[in-house]
Amino acid sequence: MGLSVPQLRRYDRLQLLAPEGRSASGYRYYSHGQSGAGRVIALLRSMDMPIADIRRVLSGIDESERQQLIKDHRTRLEARLDEVRSLLDAVDLLTTKDSKTMNAPTELSSWLHLMLHIPVSNIERSVAYYQEALGFRMAWQTTDQKLTALASGAIDMLLLVPWGGDGPPQRQSAYV
Repeated sequence: MGLSVPQLRRYDRLQLLAPEGRSASGYRYYSHGQSGAGRVIALLRSMDMPIADIRRVLSGIDESERQQLIKDHRTRLEARLDEVRSLLDAVDLLTTKDSKTMNAPTELSSWLHLMLHIPVSNIERSVAYYQEALGFRMAWQTTDQKLTALASGAIDMLLLVPWGGDGPPQRQSAYV
């Protein structure tokens, strides 16, 4: 069928692929007709499709709905791939000693989960402050200079992001 015993148990628990029957000792029995559904589940999970979407496919949606579901999943995978590429750029930069400019777009969603971030009204002035007053060094900066990462011995990375609100940025409890 293409599924391991733990996977079969999980899909049974999720009511995705219930066994045809059970023995007195609890062994699950599947019919030959269920092997097609098992192969579909294995294929879609190998593409990291969410269980809810697999359930919709197995429920017998029409061909146009199935195609749209797969297209939507592809879009989600492409977004994840873009984020992973940005992360790889950051890793490459950390292994390159010469460059402090990162050739990556300013996508806050790609960076915010990685490090402490502080919104600032003036990136250039804030970089100077953190370097002169607190001894940070510039680790990298995006080519559009909208994101700057600073490093010190005590804090691995500190991300300065532009403040887009009215008035000064809100006071942060995470200031160094």
